[in-house]
Amino acid sequence: MKNTCTTLVLLLATASLFAQWKPVPSLPGAGTDGCFAATVNGKAYVGGGVGRNTLYEYDPVSSSWTKKANIPGPMARAWSGSFAADGKVYIIGGDSTFGGLLDDVWMFDPVSNTYSRKADFPGGRRDGMFSWTLRVGSETRVYVGGGFDGHVILADFYEYIPSTDTWKKLPGGLPSPMLFASTFVISNKGYVTLWEGGAFYNQLWEFDPSGNTWTEKTACPATARGEGIGVAINGRGIAGMGQTNFEKAYTDLYSYNPSTDKWTMIKDTFPAAHSAWSCAFSIGNSLYAGTGATLPDFNFSNKFYRYDMVFAGTDEPVQQSPFIIYPNPADDEFHIGGSIEGIQKAEVSDLQGRCLISLSRPEETVSLKELGNGVYMVSLYTSSGVFNTKLIISRNQQ
Repeated sequence: MKNTCTTLVLLLATASLFAQWKPVPSLPGAGTDGCFAATVNGKAYVGGGVGRNTLYEYDPVSSSWTKKANIPGPMARAWSGSFAADGKVYIIGGDSTFGGLLDDVWMFDPVSNTYSRKADFPGGRRDGMFSWTLRVGSETRVYVGGGFDGHVILADFYEYIPSTDTWKKLPGGLPSPMLFASTFVISNKGYVTLWEGGAFYNQLWEFDPSGNTWTEKTACPATARGEGIGVAINGRGIAGMGQTNFEKAYTDLYSYNPSTDKWTMIKDTFPAAHSAWSCAFSIGNSLYAGTGATLPDFNFSNKFYRYDMVFAGTDEPVQQSPFIIYPNPADDEFHIGGSIEGIQKAEVSDLQGRCLISLSRPEETVSLKELGNGVYMVSLYTSSGVFNTKLIISRNQQ
């Protein structure tokens, strides 16, 4: 049941950092940028990109990619809009590279592995738009805005109702033209920051669908930029990475707490240089980011990394796990409390992210006899995400 994953490295000092980036399997195929991502039922769907019309499903429990049916239409679909709604993945427009911009909309059903053509996007052909899936009463509604039509960066804003396959242009539009913005959804409100619109911006705007209203919030402390990432994890927004002027790519990231309207810089920067036009998604308390381009040389990557959101500090995201481990500090073993049946895999790693113990069929008691005194991370993989807990091993020295 138990196997050693790597050579043991003893850690004898405590640390304030309880999370690190860890590599996960690369997206199959050659390096690219401009992919889209959406999550449905605990799995992520990553597709398109420069030179690609493929779609892959990522399972966080097995940490593996599965190829799905190719996206219909042109043989390439980069910088498309995308969203998940009612168990389906939607793909909007994008750039077909050689065939020009697109305005078609496709719905992918993960269960049947099939696509259905939906009503075309009414704003015309474009790429680089953003989208939110929100609720108005009992109804799912999607909001799509901005992008580039081949001539100008746009500030128009649209509402889509999946149940009726209908679009409506909303009056007033966006606060400004927006391209390749970082966005996230928290408590049924949409947030947008770090975008390109003639210049680069780091303002933060909140959209409330109940009244179709915009409210400006505290600006992101990052250098103004575009082409970054944005996700929501555990009631916080995560934004960062990206680029400016095709010259500089950024690896810094920030978390936003809407209850305090405050930002906090995340201590761990993205661990690779391909951080422009990257793709990102979240499952449970974990951020996944990958693909993208380096600057100024424009080398593309297919590598992906996972960052488990466990922080110290009152303004940073704090993990809410349905499981506990005890005793902690431990000596030769620890126990898993909670619904053990819900755990599909468990790992014990050092603070550099190296897996030391892997349990494919976790038991309530985990032996630690092979590990020395130090600080470790316990990762519990479940169908709803990855939960992490700091573990201290402390034995009396004879």
